[in-house]
Amino acid sequence: MIIEDVRQLREIHCDVLLTIGTFDGYHLGHQKVISALLDESRRLGCPSVAVTFLNSPREVISKKSIPYVMDPYEKLQFLKNAGVDYVVALPFTQQLRHMTAPTFLEYLGLRVRKLIVGYDFRFGYKGSDPASSLKIPVMKVEAHIIDGHIVSSTLLRELMALGDIERLNASLGRFYSYRASVIRGYGTGGSLGFPTLNLNIRPNLYTLRKGVYITNAHIEGNVYQSVTSVGNRPTFPGRSFSIETHLLDTKGDFYEEEVTLEFLSFIRDEITFDSRQELIDQIERDVAKTREHFKSLHTKI
Repeated sequence: MIIEDVRQLREIHCDVLLTIGTFDGYHLGHQKVISALLDESRRLGCPSVAVTFLNSPREVISKKSIPYVMDPYEKLQFLKNAGVDYVVALPFTQQLRHMTAPTFLEYLGLRVRKLIVGYDFRFGYKGSDPASSLKIPVMKVEAHIIDGHIVSSTLLRELMALGDIERLNASLGRFYSYRASVIRGYGTGGSLGFPTLNLNIRPNLYTLRKGVYITNAHIEGNVYQSVTSVGNRPTFPGRSFSIETHLLDTKGDFYEEEVTLEFLSFIRDEITFDSRQELIDQIERDVAKTREHFKSLHTKI
């Protein structure tokens, strides 16, 4: 159950297991915390509650816009689908920012039997109240480490900026994905012989390194092998930032349909070409590399 009005929590009249966090990206570190929450929930026979925020606390504190790794509402679905009984989505406000930890728990109005949080969790005004200062049992879950690096939302952003899709997917425990509706484009891809679906740009989300990627496109319950361009298409001056994908061996514009792209591998950076033919030749190489990627997967199976 997803709750966006804190007053609904007053209807919970039993002890609960609670976790609090931003959960941006819902990476393996977050999943480790949620797994511990659900394990304790089953062991103690208490419902689980995850409190998260629809905006970044850092955004309120710094008064600067901070793009997210994952859309906040998609994050809520991940938490719900993981099995959390009550997913509480709150706007992080100046009022919440100035609350002490005990005041925040009082604001929630929950009978918290145990608090389960990440290894570096602190809350209360300016993070001044460690979780251990509360008069309830606290379980701190160890960090998830891959190749000597702590998996965090900051690490995800670093990997996205590098275009390191393999490490990004490993840190997420799934394919990194981008979901948006199909919009009208310039028709440039079609004129080159490689029609593309142009996806709506979501400015609140952190973007991948500009370049070309091997992807899966999920549309209307079907999955299509695809090659995706992320960037400004420098060969055509004056074009705005775009995300467009060419579906292999599939026709149709799917206008206004929702598309979820799963990013599998980085092919190359953006290139400015001197002629249309050079661009066409490179796209042919990108498509060939994409086909080879999927062929190799089938060979392994």
